[in-house]
Amino acid sequence: MIRSASLAMAAVAAAIALGWQGQAQAAGFDCRKAHTQVEKLICATPKLSRLDDEMARLYQAVEGETRGTDGETGEVSDSFGKDQTHWRETVRDKCGDAGCIERAYVARIGQVKKDWASALGEGQ
Repeated sequence: MIRSASLAMAAVAAAIALGWQGQAQAAGFDCRKAHTQVEKLICATPKLSRLDDEMARLYQAVEGETRGTDGETGEVSDSFGKDQTHWRETVRDKCGDAGCIERAYVARIGQVKKDWASALGEGQ
């Protein structure tokens, strides 16, 4: 009973804080349509929203450079898009708190920068 009362008080405090700060906007999705707990947490937490913005910029840069085609064969193949969806569903969306989401984004952003350095113009 004490735990549920504490959780309720935390939820009220978070709602009040959101009302004072306004809702953060994540670039990867529309916060007005956030429906999962992870998406709501990203929208409510400025640091997570900034990480989502950075991930969205990286995604757009890679997609803009590769145009969803294989660089060697020219075949239409959005391997990065598929990989991104897989990461979101199996890593980010499995998180239960802001710390986990932050670690997931930091690791993913670092990996994307490493793996796609040439597409991002960082390996030249």
